[in-house]
Amino acid sequence: MPQLYPASLDWYRASYVHERLAVRRAIPSLCTPGHIDTARGKRRLERWRAEAPFTADAWWSQRLTLERTSEEEWLTILGESSHTMSQALRGLPVWVTPLVQAFTCPPVMSATLPLSETWSKHQAVRFLEAFGPLIQQARSRLSTRLHGLLHGQSDAPWDAASLEAML
Repeated sequence: MPQLYPASLDWYRASYVHERLAVRRAIPSLCTPGHIDTARGKRRLERWRAEAPFTADAWWSQRLTLERTSEEEWLTILGESSHTMSQALRGLPVWVTPLVQAFTCPPVMSATLPLSETWSKHQAVRFLEAFGPLIQQARSRLSTRLHGLLHGQSDAPWDAASLEAML
């Protein structure tokens, strides 16, 4: 089981494509032959292209356009190692800290997920328990924002407690 230790290189492997592209473009020296494993990049590119909808050239082309990149640049970032990314970023990706906190800090709200009677009868819903810390973290952020938005709004159609109960 992977550790939640924030400095683990595994976090860099999970970086978004746009994060990797931004680093590559900001620090072109990372793309020297010693930093890129072309064979690994090709294997990873093949896996991307094997997944629907990217098996269709039109969809793949749209994805490349969305990221403002070429297939060659995509291949390069797929061949970069986690170690190279960690050196380039000089810090964790911004999404790592909240994720680690969700699973290592005590919950702000009740650890029990509030499920309606209808949903609580389905055993398949139990998988949500694994995501409980993330769900609670998101509910806490939403609650804080609701209270901020509704503070001093006496003419608001709902109060924060009613809205929270609906979540």
